[in-house]
Amino acid sequence: MKSMIANITMNWLQEETRQIAVNLKPGITVLTGPSGGGKTSFARALLGLDTPISGHISHNSQQIYKSDDAIDMPVAERNFAAVSQQPALFPTMTVRQNIMFGARMEKQALRELIKALELDDLMDSRAQHLSGGQAARVAIARSLASMPAFMVLDEPTAGLDRHRRGRFIHLLRKVLANWNIPVLYITHHTDEILSLADHVLLMDDGKLISQGALEAFFQQPEAFKHLGIDDAGVVVSGRVRDSSDDLIEVEIGEGVRMLLSNHGEAVGDRLRLRVLEADIAIARKRIDNISVLNQLPGRITDMTDIRGNISVEMTLGSADDSPRLRARVTKNSTVRLKLEPGMKVWALIKAVAIRTYD
Repeated sequence: MKSMIANITMNWLQEETRQIAVNLKPGITVLTGPSGGGKTSFARALLGLDTPISGHISHNSQQIYKSDDAIDMPVAERNFAAVSQQPALFPTMTVRQNIMFGARMEKQALRELIKALELDDLMDSRAQHLSGGQAARVAIARSLASMPAFMVLDEPTAGLDRHRRGRFIHLLRKVLANWNIPVLYITHHTDEILSLADHVLLMDDGKLISQGALEAFFQQPEAFKHLGIDDAGVVVSGRVRDSSDDLIEVEIGEGVRMLLSNHGEAVGDRLRLRVLEADIAIARKRIDNISVLNQLPGRITDMTDIRGNISVEMTLGSADDSPRLRARVTKNSTVRLKLEPGMKVWALIKAVAIRTYD
């Protein structure tokens, strides 16, 4: 599946024109930002539920909407699917009947989808008796069963507690990994961004403030400013290379490995690790007789003054794609250690401080 290209100008906030230009590729693009920023309005325009004042939307070179040529493909012909905060299921129908409504998927693939979403035991239950999490999973199954070319998920975990939300996200990521279509996922939950996103769009006041691949996005100051996140840090991806009773070893770059707590991950699993600036200490040399398990050699590439403290960026290798970390230290430490760009240092990180997202 090729990219879906959206270039839309729409008038949605206080009679002010907002222009958005994005390229939505196969995979999960998370659209995030403060409430009332225009996320849902943008999605509704893509789906055809609202009409932009001008611009164009195309998919695989097919024009879906183009104001200059008076093209506005009807919603039913766009082959797009949507799941909202309140799954629009038929309440008196069974789960099976809801999923089969409009289904175009082959039977074997449909059985695998139902199993992956853990719906086997619910197929004869009526939709009106489902919990919020169950209803959301049924809505996902029904949407994917229609074989859409593009999918919008607008805060599908709304109303779920943290445990059920985590379980839902885990299942969703596993299922969508097998679909080579663009998926636009709207959320304001940081953990959902970290667990799902391949690419992130940040919108505020109807404007596209920032965008980028997940790891690059979480290194942008705009991300923390507009999301109201105080615990700045970086996101790195890696694969589990070794495992013991209480620790796993994750390779995050060529020759760069981290030890962290074992939460049941298996050798070979791919993980996303979030390492906060405040959880990293810097040393001029390796330190013996210390409980900190991760002592990673690196080189300082940048130093930025942030509200009186210094954010120190380090690269952990010589390759262009070598992993990078950021540590937050005081000006006093900067002076005392004589830190400066180009200097070789050691990043010290406790294994229990690293957050994991599988």
